[in-house]
Amino acid sequence: MFTPRRLCASSFLILCLLYMVRAQDQQSGGVAPKTSQTNTTVTASATAERVRFTAPSNVVRMQLQIISESGQILFDVSSKGNVLDWSLQDSSGQRLQGSYLTVVTVKSLSGRVSERTGTVSVEEKRVELKPVETSGLMAVQQQVVGPVEENGALTILKADEGSAVTVVANDGKDGQIIRDHGALSFRLGDFFSGNDQEQMRLTEQGNLGIGIAKPKAKLDVAGTVRAREGFQFADGSNLNVNDKGALTLTNSNGTVSPNVSGTGTQNRLAKWTDNAGTLGDSIASDTGTGLQLTAAPSGMVDTNLIYLNATNGTIGMLAGSMPSYGAASGPFFAMRGNTYNMIASQRGMFTIAAGNVSSPAGDDGSVKFNTGNDLLRMVIRPSGNVGIGTPNPTSVLHVVGSQPPTVSSGNGTDSAPVLQVIGGQGGSTADSSANARGGIGGSIITRAGDAGGTGGIGGGGDGGLVTIQAGNGRGLGGHGGSLNILSGDGFSGGGNITIQAGGGTALGAIVLQPNFGNVGIGATFPNFKLSVVDSLNPLRVQANSAGTKVASFGGFGTFEIDSPGLMGGRFEVMENGNVGIGTSTPSAKFDVQGGADSDGTNDPKAIALSWHGGGFRHWIRTRHNSSAVSGNAIEFFTNTSPVANGSIAPGTGNQLVMSLNGDKVGIGTAAPNTKLQVTGGDVFVEAPDAGVILKSFGGNCFKLTVTDFGGLTVSSITCP
Repeated sequence: MFTPRRLCASSFLILCLLYMVRAQDQQSGGVAPKTSQTNTTVTASATAERVRFTAPSNVVRMQLQIISESGQILFDVSSKGNVLDWSLQDSSGQRLQGSYLTVVTVKSLSGRVSERTGTVSVEEKRVELKPVETSGLMAVQQQVVGPVEENGALTILKADEGSAVTVVANDGKDGQIIRDHGALSFRLGDFFSGNDQEQMRLTEQGNLGIGIAKPKAKLDVAGTVRAREGFQFADGSNLNVNDKGALTLTNSNGTVSPNVSGTGTQNRLAKWTDNAGTLGDSIASDTGTGLQLTAAPSGMVDTNLIYLNATNGTIGMLAGSMPSYGAASGPFFAMRGNTYNMIASQRGMFTIAAGNVSSPAGDDGSVKFNTGNDLLRMVIRPSGNVGIGTPNPTSVLHVVGSQPPTVSSGNGTDSAPVLQVIGGQGGSTADSSANARGGIGGSIITRAGDAGGTGGIGGGGDGGLVTIQAGNGRGLGGHGGSLNILSGDGFSGGGNITIQAGGGTALGAIVLQPNFGNVGIGATFPNFKLSVVDSLNPLRVQANSAGTKVASFGGFGTFEIDSPGLMGGRFEVMENGNVGIGTSTPSAKFDVQGGADSDGTNDPKAIALSWHGGGFRHWIRTRHNSSAVSGNAIEFFTNTSPVANGSIAPGTGNQLVMSLNGDKVGIGTAAPNTKLQVTGGDVFVEAPDAGVILKSFGGNCFKLTVTDFGGLTVSSITCP
């Protein structure tokens, strides 16, 4: 019975015997003919101007040598592809005359090399090709060519022997499909049973037909033609369809040709007056300096009113050439209808916007509100500052009151209040129980103005008062409101102190817990010395000087970044220095919990390596199960996607390069069956003196290498 070891040893012995027999043959008798490694046919055909050599489509490179009867190589050229033309000239460009040996060497896609020989007789107006075998070579030509393959003659195609052929070729520059006569038919179906059907035909006249057997134009299609960019004509004009389905013709200079006609009044805007396509006058007139609506006044409706035909739209005005409501297009005002739903949460919206201009100065990019004799009352500057009573606001809201004029005698005029904010009265209750109370009134915060100056020896004016006043109490025993910043006292200690922004919620407040010394920002009940809670931007620590320390966590204990429901579930730094990602109990200096199941499913995509500019990711994936070997693997994937975000997971936008599966290594395969398995490619040993080392049953080592002619060499070496 042949075991794998015996089978390998037997095969190795047979290879050694074959090698020794071949070596003896080469030593025993002069130049031995090469054994043809392939049945590659090289066809040669001649005209009065050139010779064309053609090989099958699996040939990727061809070399042609023209050798004189004296053994001199007059022409030597190598080219990619399977077609090579010789223009009957030597290497210096001079036309040859006489009889010469042609040697064509071809290399196939698999790397195999073959030679084909023939003779060519070149006269002034006649070129003749003949095949030649080894016996037909002169001695000096035999010496230049060396061993010739058996059956290595060129296949000669004479002018009157041509048959109907279709050739797929590549001349090293272009891929080509050539047929000698008749149409070129593209077909689908079962060719060998005759159940194939033509899909496309290219005629001898150059007409291409799709779905039609006899095309009568350069492109003749029996069916619907779909074009995304329209049709372009010889004069550069384009025929396309707009977003409403209407045909548009654009001239080569970019002008859109109108496709409407009709009658109307000069300067009146046209409209369709019926469903038959009749043009007539609308109520709008273009005066040359503006737009005028000409509807007659009526007591039934508002006239000269611009309005929509539905409540789910937008209307407005823009001082710009781009029909888009945006400050970059120019200043505008826009109004959304009450049922507008194209963009969420914009029903009934009225927007006024200034234009977005570069380097604004003065009133550039501002919104102004004037009254009276064109007097500025309020302005909004590009910075966002709002000024009331001042043209140059220096804060988000800058309010300046007016100063009364100077009087010639008596008391000066009191200035009107600059800003009045009156807190709302607390709500009343009809409940007469002891625990019922009225609602708390609103607060007022303001700043008074400075005192006015004096014109003489009179006393200076008093500055305005700053008043923070709580609401008045009401009812029997009611007291006025107080201003307090303190927490309540109780049996178990004082209450919390909360600092909360106006209009905010408890989640945005700052809470101080006097009993425990805890501080909460956004946390109603802080459980740590500092608790920060927020749904958007909870915490940021920033250093504004280079070389400084942004944050430091020292002493004992662990550092954790939690996942929902698991403390340390995202990131954990243990007191012993172990770091865990995805695990709160790392057992190594760096422990990542992110492996997939043994078959690659449920992959959390643990490790990705991206380009420094982002994307084009390589991946490392691990697979796990309880088996000691099978299904436990480490796999490496490299990006194959041409776009940055194409490689999104192991196996998507990338390729498996290597898998360490149990005690086996796979290259190009995730399931190697041997200690080393290479799938989908070759194993290349580049160093000429390197090879494969095999160890015999007796413990001796031999190295297997290859000669320049593809022969195997076995040499005894010391075992590694």
